[in-house]
Amino acid sequence: MKKKKYNRSLRAKVVKEALRPEFKDSKFLIAEKYGIKESTVIRWKTLYLEYGDVSLTSGFSKVLNKGMLENERQKEILKEKDERIKYLEEELEITKKAAAFLAKVNRD
Repeated sequence: MKKKKYNRSLRAKVVKEALRPEFKDSKFLIAEKYGIKESTVIRWKTLYLEYGDVSLTSGFSKVLNKGMLENERQKEILKEKDERIKYLEEELEITKKAAAFLAKVNRD
């Protein structure tokens, strides 16, 4: 089954209607009126409240998901770098102690 594509004006119309106080708990009615799923109305509204008009553009969810994946990848890289820094700091401390010990032994 092919995924439906909705244009920006329809998305804007649905979101504006979903934001109206009289439709606060009536996402199903809005979805039925426009022939879309209730979950789609909820997702569009949530994205609109968080990201504004840019969220109404076609393909925004893909861009958002790609950004989230990239963010997770960056977090993993940062964690690995932090672990490497900790390891190198410990190694440096051991090297300093060894150098101090050897310097003391050489004086004696």
